[in-house]
Amino acid sequence: MSKYGFPPKIFLLGAQKAGTTQLASYLEQHPDINVSTPKEPDYYTKHWDKGLDWYRGRFEHLNKILIDASTSYSCAPLPKYFESHKNALSAYHGIPQRIKATVPDAKFIYIMRNPVKRAYSAYLHQVRAGLEPRPFNQAIQGSTYYLRTGHYAGQIELYLSHFSFEQFKFIFFEDFIAQPERVVKDCFDFIGVDSSIALSSKVSRNESFVYKGKWDRLNVMLRKKGGVNQIVKTLKPLIPKSLLGKAAKVMTQKPEDISEIDKQWLANFYAQPNQLLKNLINVSTLPWEH
Repeated sequence: MSKYGFPPKIFLLGAQKAGTTQLASYLEQHPDINVSTPKEPDYYTKHWDKGLDWYRGRFEHLNKILIDASTSYSCAPLPKYFESHKNALSAYHGIPQRIKATVPDAKFIYIMRNPVKRAYSAYLHQVRAGLEPRPFNQAIQGSTYYLRTGHYAGQIELYLSHFSFEQFKFIFFEDFIAQPERVVKDCFDFIGVDSSIALSSKVSRNESFVYKGKWDRLNVMLRKKGGVNQIVKTLKPLIPKSLLGKAAKVMTQKPEDISEIDKQWLANFYAQPNQLLKNLINVSTLPWEH
């Protein structure tokens, strides 16, 4: 089966808040590659019932190598590791099986980040969207939403039940940030395209921020409509860039750092999953252990 054309055979399975936006922007610089629009079509999770014709419409250049970069594909429930996931129904069940049935020769790029930092970044993402009113310590202990995506071993095990180890390339956010061109070129080699092309460092990045004061209160009030974020996205094309910068200074601020208590709680929680991960992908150490 050709690696070109629909349905996409390449999946950027990176964990949410682990650099997938930045990596996808680098990968799409290759003339043979087309990342879906939006970057995360979520076909195999939220839109499975819409069928392949709907999915096909998420790609602009069907004659290229297509990449689906949906982070929801690595957010599955893990009943093996979380008691509350047993017998629970979720749209995130059965993702590897669906992909296997559609593209059995798929390839997966899985990018991982320090799970403690990833969990806090995911929390801030939900706060920005007006969806998370709880303090961080309550949020991480009150549900598994922020924990299961960083349990990389559990997520990867689900895929390795249906795909071979050779169909995966595992990379780390920390290595990617330190040497982006090397990591991207390694990904090109894995995909099977010319890795010698020149790359621009001007790529999309998700910056971390929170709304402040009255804007934070308004954000919570508008959570059912997507929060202030959704309003900004709608109006952004109509607002001059100079004004956008000024508005950002008025409306947003840099988030506080994760507390040492919460950091330690998460470090303890992920100690065993990190060891499982090292055994699973055959590495002796992880970048965040240095």
